[in-house]
Amino acid sequence: MKLLQYATPSEAQAVTLIISRLINDGCQLSVFDGEEWTVRRSTSLIEVLSELSHTDMIETVRVRKDDVKMGEIDFLFQGCIEAMGVVVDYQTTKDNSYLNDVYKQINAQL
Repeated sequence: MKLLQYATPSEAQAVTLIISRLINDGCQLSVFDGEEWTVRRSTSLIEVLSELSHTDMIETVRVRKDDVKMGEIDFLFQGCIEAMGVVVDYQTTKDNSYLNDVYKQINAQL
């Protein structure tokens, strides 16, 4: 199975950097494909990436760290030329800037 099969190269780069960073930081990730949770609390880069970009719908990745919900990132694979265009929204939990910091740091790398 090809990872991120419907992603442009720039989208694939951005998503891979984000998911890798979250997993390397010790997060557990769940993937919602618009209909069901296809991955639950995974720490596997391959498992998470293999479930993303299968639909033309927004796919949500829920982020947990130390059993605490950190927030969610919404991805939409729509042929973006700009790498971070694949991130259509992200929400952090109250009093938590973790995902905002990750977004800014990855965006600065690209």
